[in-house]
Amino acid sequence: MIGIFQRVPGMNFLSPLPILEKNIDQKQVSSDKDQTSMLKVICNQRNRFRARLQETEEEIRQLKEKIRAQTADLEKTKTDNVKLYGKIPGL
Repeated sequence: MIGIFQRVPGMNFLSPLPILEKNIDQKQVSSDKDQTSMLKVICNQRNRFRARLQETEEEIRQLKEKIRAQTADLEKTKTDNVKLYGKIPGL
């Protein structure tokens, strides 16, 4: 081995083989880090969507309750109007 290169038997040149092997190992570690980083990003995004979904479901529940209350108030108002109409003389 000469410096960072390795002499290839039977050939008349030097090969950067150890460096390539090291680069491959570094790329594998880098790839694993990228996948871990990507997983964290995806999990965080999932958690944000989950929180937003819960907020939206709560808002829907509140709106449905408001609709029920408004519907009950509407029915009461209709009943009151029929009673008042019956009290108007001469109609």
